[in-house]
Amino acid sequence: MRWTLLLALVAVAYPAAGQTDNTIRRRSAFPPDDVFDEDSDESPSRPTCTACRVREDLKSASLEYIKAYVLHNLGFEHPPNLTHVPRVPESIYASFYNVTAATRHALDHDEDMLADAPADGTMTWEAHPVPERLYILGKVTKMRHGRRQPDILNFHISPLSHASVHRATLSIFVRGETWLRRHVNHDLPSLSHRPLNITVHRVVRSQIQPSDMVHLRDDASTLVNLDPGAGATITIDVTGLVTDWYNNPQTNYGLFLRTHDARMRQLLVLDDPGGKNVPFIEIVTRDRRHRRPKRSTSLTCRENESETRCCRYPLVVDFDKFGWDWVIAPKQYDANYCSGECSINFLTRYGHTHVMQLASSAQACCSPRKMAPLTLLYFNPQEQIVHTTLQNMIVQMCSCS
Repeated sequence: MRWTLLLALVAVAYPAAGQTDNTIRRRSAFPPDDVFDEDSDESPSRPTCTACRVREDLKSASLEYIKAYVLHNLGFEHPPNLTHVPRVPESIYASFYNVTAATRHALDHDEDMLADAPADGTMTWEAHPVPERLYILGKVTKMRHGRRQPDILNFHISPLSHASVHRATLSIFVRGETWLRRHVNHDLPSLSHRPLNITVHRVVRSQIQPSDMVHLRDDASTLVNLDPGAGATITIDVTGLVTDWYNNPQTNYGLFLRTHDARMRQLLVLDDPGGKNVPFIEIVTRDRRHRRPKRSTSLTCRENESETRCCRYPLVVDFDKFGWDWVIAPKQYDANYCSGECSINFLTRYGHTHVMQLASSAQACCSPRKMAPLTLLYFNPQEQIVHTTLQNMIVQMCSCS
């Protein structure tokens, strides 16, 4: 399906108000040269109620299309049905908005560097996009064997097609000196002045012992200074560990965190019922598919303007109104839509070659010519937090095509 197909169908069902014989439909309708008056900036007359109804119908149709487009491109037949929406750690929100701002700045810079290029006006449904980031929340379980039954952190990581692990970090909240003074009565406070050594061990199934026997293997470590207050979130690079799990999911039995002094392990927050400081792994993926945006010329209008020519109008998509509680951020965004006539007088701005191409088509249609992506943070059906970018989600320019 295409954006242009949607808009063309609506245009056929609801012809624009005030449409004249000058609208391009076939080559025989091409006007004489004196029709082109490049110095004329007059706008058509105020739209009738028919034109208002057309825009309302386009808005409703665009919202329904966006719902179907998002679900299709995320690989969902139906919206995820979460019985309980987990609380999202604040650090994940911060990471999402920081990355989104940096990405938007880079896109704006790239667009400024691009030369004008023709666009075909069609926007196809993309293959399922590769998430830019995955946030996997940890769940604590107990080892089957061993007298002490240490806490094991489990992270359900599913392999992704067309992607590889670029970087992976484990985020753990470590309680600080204030917590030590309030909750510990022995000599632990004296240890707070020394760096805390935290080692990550992967749980490995033994190749010699029975199949249900496991042991631990060192994988990564870090030295941290305790926060003088209530605590802070620290990160540990676990790229190698996660890459192995990603490529061989059957080897993922979780991980165990150890401190150089066993008594200090209670400073590590492994299970947080409130969800504010739940441990998580952030996976940055690498996508080899790159696309370049294209530039064009178009009008931008407000909803109450009298413009009847092909123009971009505002359209706000509110995911909460869809009933999509599985979308974490953004809760709403400006999608915009295209509406208006494609008359001969207006087409002078496109140049002789483009007008001739349109004259040979069955009908010129006001449709998206340039679109921008949307970065989305959401829960998938497995309750994993996914950070991905959906292409063609924001109409930036409209044109007759």
